[in-house]
Amino acid sequence: MAARVHTRREKVRKVEPGPSSVTHLGDQVEEYCLTLLLQHPELRKKAEKLTTDHFERSENKEVFAAWRNSLNNNELYEAIDTNLNEHLESLMDKELPPSDILILEKALADCMVRLEERILRQKVDVIVTEDVPLVSTGDLDSESLTAIQQRTIEVDSKLIRGMQERAGPNFRSRED
Repeated sequence: MAARVHTRREKVRKVEPGPSSVTHLGDQVEEYCLTLLLQHPELRKKAEKLTTDHFERSENKEVFAAWRNSLNNNELYEAIDTNLNEHLESLMDKELPPSDILILEKALADCMVRLEERILRQKVDVIVTEDVPLVSTGDLDSESLTAIQQRTIEVDSKLIRGMQERAGPNFRSRED
């Protein structure tokens, strides 16, 4: 009986993930964003508003910071801590479906909106856990209360804009 030849896809599926290749929930957007940027240098200008604050995992922050300060992959490998080489290589080796530049730009924009939404939701959590209790005690002066209201309005409006961007041109707000 002849030995069965495994396709690349079958081999990939059979590989048990090691500790460094396990993707934690919530990191998938970060890693997809980095993969897009690392594999498609033509997207660099589209990521100008992206900062290290958009990344929660320290290894992703460091990879992004090194990418931001490097002109090419050779510089990136030189700039990055050797402990992160495996992580960097896993990001650069991830298979992305073939896409044209418009699809890649849309995917990057979607990642950026989702990362920004995460930051805004964290700000909402701070407002809820720290500011709301202060408001409910009634111990705030009007200036502090106004500042909390302004922060809340700012975060809410940014979240709404992000949702509108993700929904696309067919989004209809409640005011319409």
